Amino acid sequence: MKIKILLFLFIGFLFIGCSSENKVDINSGDYCKVQIKRNILGASTKLPISPTTENINGAQTCVKGKFIKDTGKFIVIEKNSHQNCWISKENILLIQVNK
Repeated sequence: MKIKILLFLFIGFLFIGCSSENKVDINSGDYCKVQIKRNILGASTKLPISPTTENINGAQTCVKGKFIKDTGKFIVIEKNSHQNCWISKENILLIQVNK
């Protein structure tokens, strides 16, 4: 019985898909703030940390700039006219967009 349930779930996942090619719905040129997962930054603690804070103990926790593109695995943010940041989507906590 358990094998039938697991097989059913596996087939369901095949039809639904688990693609990492999910694109974000942000227009190129929109100003946004990308919050990086705290554990990636070494800032995971037992104390609560706001998901929208910009720094923890002086360390920056986000990247702000103009959204350029979504490659499927990365999003590209232009911090200034001389620097683009490629951020792995698996390391993103949230994206805030000014509309």
